[in-house]
Amino acid sequence: MMRLCAVLVLSLLGGVVSVHAAPAPHPHWSVGFHRMSFLDPLDAQPMKAIAFYPSTDAERTTALGAYHVAASEDAKVAIGRFPMLMLSHGNTGTPLALHDLATALARKGFVVVAVLHPGDNYKDHSRLGTVSNLYGRPIQISQAITAALAEPMLSPFVDIDQIGVIGYSAGGETALILAGAKPDFERLRRYCQERPEDRDACTTKGELVVDRDDLQPQADPRIHALMLMAPLSLMFGRHT
Repeated sequence: MMRLCAVLVLSLLGGVVSVHAAPAPHPHWSVGFHRMSFLDPLDAQPMKAIAFYPSTDAERTTALGAYHVAASEDAKVAIGRFPMLMLSHGNTGTPLALHDLATALARKGFVVVAVLHPGDNYKDHSRLGTVSNLYGRPIQISQAITAALAEPMLSPFVDIDQIGVIGYSAGGETALILAGAKPDFERLRRYCQERPEDRDACTTKGELVVDRDDLQPQADPRIHALMLMAPLSLMFGRHT
């Protein structure tokens, strides 16, 4: 059956692959969204995500905080098995800043789960610049995958063999770790010694606060593809 490739993604798990949307041609889909809540694996406190998905309901725009999002809450899910993309935002950010991307992908036949990273979002900076944030973000995305696959409203419509990650800025760093890349702290230190004027990367002179010594970079074998947007990649070399 012919399938529509909606985005090009680069997999670190064995070459170039693509995550495909639902079979084409398809009817005109609107977008629904569903709020998710589950426990942060770092401290067992609640964390949140919003899943965007193809819907057969009427078009609607919903106010979510400061954003007007072209989606309807808990609208009827379109029949099918759709690829799932996890969305990881940048430092001190919000996934809703990328709501246009999420809804555009949902219209093309993807489920997009936009995660709000605890300790590193627009309201809470408590983990910024720490080891727990670097290694914790990927673990949070893995937990969000598990939660989405257990969500009764979503799980019947997700193709579990087609899961990818969209990472923006620090979210790109998160995606790379999920794909098996290993951060090199010394590489970041050297960069900041050479370019101390880089305020985005070197405000702490390339040093991370070691607030947890029990965390390690964890890849997730369920992830088969990445889409990286302006990734923070200074800690990753060619052979990571």
